[in-house]
Amino acid sequence: MAAVHHSVQPSRDPMDDPELARYLQPRATVRSIEPVPTTQELNDELLRITPSDSSDQTGSPRPNLLARYAELLAELKAVSRAGSAMVRLHGWRYGVFVGAIVGSLAAAFYPIVVHPMLHRDEYRELQSRNRAGVRQQDVQPGNMKVWSDPFDRPKPDERP
Repeated sequence: MAAVHHSVQPSRDPMDDPELARYLQPRATVRSIEPVPTTQELNDELLRITPSDSSDQTGSPRPNLLARYAELLAELKAVSRAGSAMVRLHGWRYGVFVGAIVGSLAAAFYPIVVHPMLHRDEYRELQSRNRAGVRQQDVQPGNMKVWSDPFDRPKPDERP
């Protein structure tokens, strides 16, 4: 009689494999987020509990009043520091911020730099009309000589 070997089928449940189960487990447990008290709430609580209250009553029901006062002061400092911290921009907000700066610079420089360079003839004509009745020697400050080329190069229209 021949011996019949029954092969053991591997389990189809991935959690049976310890190496695979380690990767399939959730990485972090979800924690409940405690609300952070506002500065006003901390100030109100500090006003309710002042160090002078502990000396008013003997056998106070709150023996650690001074310690609680110190905790509240420390928490108030932490909250005020966190509120004044610089906001960091990430993702699309950073892109919008950088785009707004570049756009405002472009809007400021276009009429000053780009438009005159693209429309030279208009600006030359405008300048010639504005200076039509003005002699340069008369408007020169301090009786200074009108600028001339020290190397006495020929002008483009005087070239041979």
